[in-house]
Amino acid sequence: GTDLAHILYLMGVRPVWDHRNVVEDVELIPASELGRPRIDVVIQAASLFRDTFPDRMVLLDKAVRLAAGATDGENYIAEHTDQAESALKQSGMAAADARVLAGARIFSNSAGGYGTGLVAGIERSGEYSDTSGLTAAYLARSGAVYTEGFEWGARADGAYEQHLKHTDAVTLSRSTNVVGALTLD
Repeated sequence: GTDLAHILYLMGVRPVWDHRNVVEDVELIPASELGRPRIDVVIQAASLFRDTFPDRMVLLDKAVRLAAGATDGENYIAEHTDQAESALKQSGMAAADARVLAGARIFSNSAGGYGTGLVAGIERSGEYSDTSGLTAAYLARSGAVYTEGFEWGARADGAYEQHLKHTDAVTLSRSTNVVGALTLD
């Protein structure tokens, strides 16, 4: 839950609890209460999370779209959504798909897919200097999108890469013996 809370708070969204203390929805935190810009977050969901918590994936997607539509203060999500839509259209994507995918922020493997498939290539990293093949393989394997208005879990060429262009920081939160994001393949 702390990962989800972190994501929601960065975007300026909070959970709505039902009478049993179960999160049933999300709502905007007013900009006057938030006191800062809405921060754009790109979520690379682990396959296990995708499979175990599909309802939370839907809720996170709703939170992203809610935050992107907020007009009550500085909003990096809305700003990057507009930029992504323009770039996706310029790449040749249909306007309707570009609009939907510009607002997407949750990516993972396609259904049934697990892992990056890059371990062997990374283990041989001393044998090459051009990592473009690894980059392309990662984006192809991890670039399935999870958002309303697009086929849930379908590949969306160019969308994940477009959203990663604005990345200033990466966090990794996982129950594992992995030390940090740079110790993973």
